[in-house]
Parts: sequence; C-alpha cells; structure tokens
Amino acid sequence: MRKLIALFSVLFIVLFAFDTYAITIPPQFNDEITGPSTVCTGTVGNYTLVMENCFVSILDIQTTSNGILTTLPSFPTDLNQFSVQWFNNGSTITTGRIDVVVWFYPGQCPNPAGPIPPASTKTVSLTVTIEPGNPMVTAPSAISSSLVYTESLLGFQADAYYRFETSAANVDGFQWTVTGGNISDNNGDNIEVEANSGSCQLNVGVRAFKQNCTGSNSFSSTRNTIYNIPIPQNPGSIAGNPSVVSGSSIPSSYAIAQVSEATSYEWRIVGSSEWRIGETQINIPGFPTQGIPPSGTNANVFYDGCCFSIATLYVKSLNSCGESLSENSINLTASPILSSSSQVYPNPVRSGQSVRLSTSNQSIGQVINVKNENGRLIGTYNLSKNHSEIVINGLKKGSYFVEFRSNEDVRTERLIVLD
Repeated sequence: MRKLIALFSVLFIVLFAFDTYAITIPPQFNDEITGPSTVCTGTVGNYTLVMENCFVSILDIQTTSNGILTTLPSFPTDLNQFSVQWFNNGSTITTGRIDVVVWFYPGQCPNPAGPIPPASTKTVSLTVTIEPGNPMVTAPSAISSSLVYTESLLGFQADAYYRFETSAANVDGFQWTVTGGNISDNNGDNIEVEANSGSCQLNVGVRAFKQNCTGSNSFSSTRNTIYNIPIPQNPGSIAGNPSVVSGSSIPSSYAIAQVSEATSYEWRIVGSSEWRIGETQINIPGFPTQGIPPSGTNANVFYDGCCFSIATLYVKSLNSCGESLSENSINLTASPILSSSSQVYPNPVRSGQSVRLSTSNQSIGQVINVKNENGRLIGTYNLSKNHSEIVINGLKKGSYFVEFRSNEDVRTERLIVLD
C-alpha cells in the first residue's frame, strides 16, 4: 500500500508540473539585431543581438545567399556580436537577411503571465538592403551634330567649331571620345570639337556615368555618331568699293557672307608689288592693339603706290577637309594721287605747336581731314581758294593722318606730334 501511495504521489507531482508549464505563454520581449540595414556590395557589417532583460545563448546564425558570416560570437567578451559581408552581383538593389536562433535559459526570463517556462528557442531576424557596385545607368539619347559659328567680334568673324549634344535621365555626367578632331570645350551634355587638319570625318562616342556605392563610376553603353565633313561651298560676291586710294594709309575693306561648312577663308591679291592685304587692327581699351589676319569673312586692302594701277582680290573658303572648288573675286582700281603738291609743316611737330597745312591743287572743293591713328576724324577744314593754307594747333602727342581731298583725288600725309 505504501508503495502504491508513493507511486500515485510521484505521478500527481509530475502531472501537476507538466500541466503548469504546458499552459504557460512564452515571454515576449523587444528583441532585435542592430547594425547597418543598407550596405554596398562587398561591405562587412558589424551586428549586435539585443535581448531585453533575458539571459540567452545563440544557437545558430543563418544568412541568405547574399551574405557570408565573417565573425562569429565568442565567449565571453562578445557573446552577442558578429559580422556579415554582403554581396550584390547584379545591377539593381537586392536584399539579404540575418536569422539568429536563441535559447532561453530556464528561470532567467521573467514571465508576468505565469510561472517561469522551461528552456525554449526563438528566431530574431533583420532584413538588409544591398546596393549594387555596378548600378544600371541609362544610355544617352541619339547625338545631334551641327557646325556652329561664334558671334562676331567688332564685326569680324570669330572661330567655327562642330557641336555634339546628347541627354540622359538620372545620371551624374557624360564621357566623350572623339577621333578626327579635338574637344575644345566640354560642357557635360554637349561638346565643341575642332577638326584635325585633313580630317573629313569626325567619329564621336559618348556614354553616361553614375557614381556607384563604392565611390567609383559605373558607365552605360556607348552611343556613337559619325559626322562627315564636306568641302565648303564657293564664296559669294565680295562687297566693297572697287576704287582704292593710292598711297593711303587708310585701308579699303571688303567682306563676304558666311559660307556653309567653311571654317576659315584665304584672301589673296594679284597685282603689282604695291598692292597688299593687311591685318585689321582691333583696339580694345585696356588691351594691346591686336591685328586680325584676313582669314575670316573680312579683309583690308592697301595700295602703297602713287599712280594708277589695277589688281584683283580673290577669296576661297576652307575647312579641315579641303577648300572650295572655286574662288570669287573683285577687280580693284587704284586712283592716282594729286598732281599738285601738298605740305604739312613742321613735321614732326611739338605738342601744342601750330601746324601749317597747304596745297597747290587747282581744283575746286578742296577739303582737308585730320584723323587720329585709329581713323577717327579730329577736324575737317574747307579751303576756299587756290594755294590756300590753314594753321591748326592743340594736337596732343601721337600719330595723325592729314587727308587732302578734292573732287578728283585724295592724298594722305602722315603727321607726327611729339611731347
């Protein structure tokens, strides 16, 4: 009987204990894994398992195929710390996950809902966003091309260049390549190109880039275009006065309209040695006087002789591929100088000293113009009789042109005024 009572007592205790723990709800705590939740491919992230008010043991750590454990928890210093290296071999964002299985020690986790439960397990997870090291970059749009002429400077043509343009959405910039020419200006989505000498074709490529999570650039596919440079068309008519003053230091100016596909022009003059094409002097305040050679749409002509002469002025258009099939031309005539004598005295003269201007021309309508070295008119004097003269003063230091003009001819003398 005692044995039977003892057996029933043990069975009662076991059943009571089993029933008590079987109905207990497991504890709920703010458990989490802390560490970087957004990473770049190849990055090693350090993570910590945080369990609230409970002493646990890590049974297992698992990651998805995008992550590799590089450091496991060690006892006793970093029992809940570990590291994972993440990888993304694609071109778009992907995700990875960490799963940590923990074991609750019996009697260590407070349970407000009832008696302390037996040992149990729980899984704590963290999802990680992995950025690609080679993100997808939008390819540029088709490249447009054109020949562009810069604005004129004081009426004279400036440089010509070829422009190429493209566009792409959500990119950081563009990388251009050119064969057959050199990039003279890069503005990101457009470039300016100067063709190499002898080049009849420009091969242009561009690809867009975007900075990736590693700090380097990822590139799109390359967009290409070919620009075939034809030889320029023939120049149009030359505008300007066909009559040139003999012996004048003031040039006669000539111009043509811009020629399609031409990037420069070649002027030449055929006549006696006294005929010449000179540089156009550009005087900008604050800068040295500059001479622009006649390679644009404008040219100046001088005749240094004294007598009647004829010449022909020619112009042709050029680019890197060649020259126009033919030239255009204008016939020029140099007017003879005055047969009379004209005099500027004294010459040179001191600043502030009077200057005597005289002529023995027998024609009527005699006029004397005084101009500075830039061609600006200083004064005009009308002479009313033959063998006439005038006296002027007050001229400042510099170089002047005294122009004796009648109804038939013009003669120019140079006057130097010293300090």
